[in-house]
Amino acid sequence: MAFIAKFPGRCGICDDPVELGDECDYTEDDELAHVDCINADGIDDSREAVCPDCWTIHAGECI
Repeated sequence: MAFIAKFPGRCGICDDPVELGDECDYTEDDELAHVDCINADGIDDSREAVCPDCWTIHAGECI
């Protein structure tokens, strides 16, 4: 799930700096990366999201 960077770092895909406020996520190899780089690189970012109602990852509807 994408998040806004609160700390500086380095993108694991393009190797450019990650600045405060950049939209980031982790790759399948758990490397920090810009969301745009992940999407441009064709990495599957369709990982299951956390349910905003119950804060769990589940298949199907929330119970």
